[in-house]
Amino acid sequence: MRFILFFFTIFFIQLFEDSGSPLIAENSISVVEEELIPLRALLRLGNRDFRRENYYDAIDYFEKALEQDEKNTEAIWKIGLAHFKTRNFIDAAIYFDLLEKITSEDAESELPFLFNYKYGVSLLRQAKYNRAIVRLTNFKNSEFPRNKEEYKLLAENNIQNCLFAMSNLQDTLPYSVESVGENINAPYTEFAPFVLGDSVLFYSSINIDSNLRKAQFGRWTYTAHLYRSKIKASTYSPGQLLPQPVNEPGIHSGHGSFTPDGKRFYFTRCVELPSGRLRCRIFRTTYENNTWQEPEKLNDHVNNIRYTLTDPSVTTDRQGRDVLFFASDRPGGKGGLDIWYSVISQNGVASEAKNLGAPINTAGNERSPYVKPGTNTLYFSSDGHPGFGGFDLFKTDDNWLRWTQVENLGLPFNSPLDDMYFVKGEDANTFYIVSNRPGTMSLRGLTCCDDIFKVERKPATHSVLVLSASNQSDREALESFVVSAHNWETTELMPKKMDTAINEILYLTLEKGKDYRLEISKSGFLPQSTPVFLSGNHVQDSLYLDFYLEPLEAGRTYSLSNIYFEYNEYELNETSKEVLDELYELLKENPDLKVELSSHTDNIGSDAFNQSLSQKRAESCVNYLLDSGIDKDRLIPKGYGSEHPVAPNQLEDGSDNPDGRKMNRRTEFKILE
Repeated sequence: MRFILFFFTIFFIQLFEDSGSPLIAENSISVVEEELIPLRALLRLGNRDFRRENYYDAIDYFEKALEQDEKNTEAIWKIGLAHFKTRNFIDAAIYFDLLEKITSEDAESELPFLFNYKYGVSLLRQAKYNRAIVRLTNFKNSEFPRNKEEYKLLAENNIQNCLFAMSNLQDTLPYSVESVGENINAPYTEFAPFVLGDSVLFYSSINIDSNLRKAQFGRWTYTAHLYRSKIKASTYSPGQLLPQPVNEPGIHSGHGSFTPDGKRFYFTRCVELPSGRLRCRIFRTTYENNTWQEPEKLNDHVNNIRYTLTDPSVTTDRQGRDVLFFASDRPGGKGGLDIWYSVISQNGVASEAKNLGAPINTAGNERSPYVKPGTNTLYFSSDGHPGFGGFDLFKTDDNWLRWTQVENLGLPFNSPLDDMYFVKGEDANTFYIVSNRPGTMSLRGLTCCDDIFKVERKPATHSVLVLSASNQSDREALESFVVSAHNWETTELMPKKMDTAINEILYLTLEKGKDYRLEISKSGFLPQSTPVFLSGNHVQDSLYLDFYLEPLEAGRTYSLSNIYFEYNEYELNETSKEVLDELYELLKENPDLKVELSSHTDNIGSDAFNQSLSQKRAESCVNYLLDSGIDKDRLIPKGYGSEHPVAPNQLEDGSDNPDGRKMNRRTEFKILE
């Protein structure tokens, strides 16, 4: 299906191809019939649908092709690109990784020019910022064809996004973000919310149940319409279609915006062209004689038929005139879509549109303008200013006809994905945004489609941890790693807090007000633990954590920290037992491992005494593991005394070196096989 509704959500046909933005999560029923279709035909059909932007159908064809040739690089690359276009960045990265591995096995194969760029952006949208920087930097430093120089700037902008995000991850504002629920959000796309008064939420939706129609050009398509829902006690009634004359059968209507007095309503109407694109215009209707009048199209000062027009938002100036903000790619802008404004007279005549200019507009895209009532603050979304991922939300103030420095709204308003359409809610502590962050309703892909979220100024009761793990040796992503959360004080495993990553990323929800110890493990790797403190006053609603696990290798020695003994003693204390419990889990998870468990001392005392003491300490550790259930054939205790120091016991001047002695008093294990 062609994604014809790009004016209603993210503008995905950008000047330079960056990231796709699907509008509709299509039916998951494959278009590929069960009978065997030749490989060349499957590739041809997949490429046909890819060119037509029917990305889900293209994926189905290419996946069928892989059933016949699992190493077909054309199919793998196109599946990755199709997932990228539909904002399914997790699966996109999986296929990009697969393509790299298969290409590395064939000396005559080369990766596509845009490979590292697409891979890097996919990692960025998953908050894997360090890995994204590596990919994007490699891409930026590569040799560019003459017609691809623009991508160098895009790569640099995304690197700056990574650096900005990493430096601002800890600065989370005290707001909670939750979906408005299924009475409004559907498994497709909702956008452009607007609250009138304190009891009605207006919004736009591609609601398949009521709007499926056969387009005049022979395609089944979906129609966007305007809806309203009543707000009562933080609940929402099922959305109801606005009546005519606003909604019209077969015409896309969206982006509604009321004047502050509620007497004038601006919105877009769009018709589909044979190319599948939309031609949108801004209309205005007025409330007179207890009824809404027939909408009138604004004049050519606003509605330029040759360019994109979307996202109308209206406020009033001191003279009571309507000031209309909107997004357009008309000439005279800074880059892609810019924010423009026009003053509308009382009889509906629009003045010549003017570009807001710097510092608001950039070489990227600026969208969804909104002036908060009673203020001079303009909110908008942009992918051209430094942010956390895709489109982020920003604000700026009108200070005597000069806009102040643009400010990123930060977390949790923004996320590594696309965040747009900030508007004030039913009270001073409530706002609404549109996002494709996890938590949306969709039929295909975790982050394909946009939903409306409610943002409230109150501390959230839980934090969502977004976890990823990589191989420390080669920085490659690891799949199916296991994460467990333990109470920091009691060390008890939290109920239902052990989970396994399905792909390369895992979402773990933990209650605030407590501190935890996370353990990350995977067969063949040394487990890792880290504290997570959620008991402070400024705890984030979302935490993004990357872990690098050390692979287990035969013949290699690994240190066991925090195994302590009393002076001249070899009895284990409780802290030492906790460390050995981690080793027990490692041995249980890797049943073929055989290890030597060794103990070392400093050089105080005779060599014979230190060797005997270290042997007894090693045996204490082994006996604890034997009592825990590990087979004795897998464990060898070995005391080395002071034979293998890792630091000097004395300083160069011959004086004692307490720090060095402490390092030498250690317990290790070595993988024998």
